[in-house]
Amino acid sequence: MNSTSNFCKKNTSLNKSVEIFFKCFFLILVAVFCSSVRAADRTVTDANVKEGTHANSALEIDLKQFTVIQQGKQESLEEATTIKPGDVVEYQAAYHNRDKSPLAGVAATLPIPVGMEYVPLSDKTNRPSLAATENGKYEAVPLMRKIKTKDGQIKMEEIPLSEYRAVRWLLGTLESGKEVKISMRAKVSAN
Repeated sequence: MNSTSNFCKKNTSLNKSVEIFFKCFFLILVAVFCSSVRAADRTVTDANVKEGTHANSALEIDLKQFTVIQQGKQESLEEATTIKPGDVVEYQAAYHNRDKSPLAGVAATLPIPVGMEYVPLSDKTNRPSLAATENGKYEAVPLMRKIKTKDGQIKMEEIPLSEYRAVRWLLGTLESGKEVKISMRAKVSAN
């Protein structure tokens, strides 16, 4: 009886720890979503793409995913229901200010999942201004890093697109009722 009692006490303690962990995790998630728009100065600090709208958010985000179909020199987009290695996927996101006031400092961020490689669009007006690797530090595109050569010299080298994990557009102020659209392509890795 005593061993059963100790087992239950240990499991209760473990269950409480797990419960506390998930409550804290949930509160952090809610805080992150709610802090995307600061009501005092109507500034959007970071709009990480989540389809739909958070209940307290003035910024509505609609994310769509398409497979790029290449037929000779022509290309078309088809709704992506499944993707396979070698496919190029285009993500299109529309950011809509559903508030009565302008939103200043809007920054749209699209993550690039591991196993996908960022493909820059030829349209220079829709290119992101910042990108990040696994370290999560956003810097100007193209990303660069310092490397040490065999002779001990330090030089800058462009980081391969396969190492990009997110791209960000600094959209500035989004007026009331206005919408801005961004798009990004990524290729599914073969391995």
